[in-house]
Amino acid sequence: KVDWYFKDDGLVSPVQLAVVWIDARTGTSLWGWIPIMFYRVLFSTSTGVRVKLSLGRGDGDLGRVQPGLWMGRAWLCIAAILGLGGIFTPMWLEDDTTLFRLAGAMRSKPFGYIAAPAFLAAVVFLAASIALTVVQQRLLDGKTSWPLVWVGMAWSFSTFGCLLIVLEEERFTQYFFLASCISAAVWILILTSLRDRFQMGTAYVSVMVFVLLAVVYVKFWLLYYVYLALLISVRYVSVHESEMFLCVSKIEDPNEYVPLGSK
Repeated sequence: KVDWYFKDDGLVSPVQLAVVWIDARTGTSLWGWIPIMFYRVLFSTSTGVRVKLSLGRGDGDLGRVQPGLWMGRAWLCIAAILGLGGIFTPMWLEDDTTLFRLAGAMRSKPFGYIAAPAFLAAVVFLAASIALTVVQQRLLDGKTSWPLVWVGMAWSFSTFGCLLIVLEEERFTQYFFLASCISAAVWILILTSLRDRFQMGTAYVSVMVFVLLAVVYVKFWLLYYVYLALLISVRYVSVHESEMFLCVSKIEDPNEYVPLGSK
């Protein structure tokens, strides 16, 4: 096994040799995961953390949580990344390898070295804001809106898939982009219907679809930035006036454990 590992002359460091030799003699790669998984699930019964989100203030609150503000900032980051790509990347309008041509700037160097990690952070921020919005809606309605959950998950994963545009030979991220746009539109329609703003949500989605079609077929540079401006303004369409308050405390009694998602 050691000889098989080191057929490549690049693997010649003493540390690599030591690790592979130990693995070859002990077979750690076959059984090493067993104690890891065993100790992973062994927690002290006195260890636990309670995270509480509520619509009203209470004792020990750490501060306010505003999902709409989080979502707006997430899209502001994504729009800023794509918008700066048009500044630092010449001839991006001639890139016909992607549906939203402004996103092709993430392949350029050195801009892509900064844009890709920043885009990943923005997607994580977006996923967190979607999760918090679902929690907020549950607190408002007293029940979980599962369509909102599933569409939110599709929106998060499809937006994350757009990050693969950094691969120079890829030609499939346009499908992630379309899935992200469709998921975002459906999410807005569901959320605005739950918050008695369906007419506003319908008008916003109609404008977003119109501008996106213009971007795809007209390919005028200003239309790309109009679309980015629409993304930034999404929080003003689906935002709710109520705030949530966060409280984190330690669980002292094992009998206080409550399964995730229960009331």
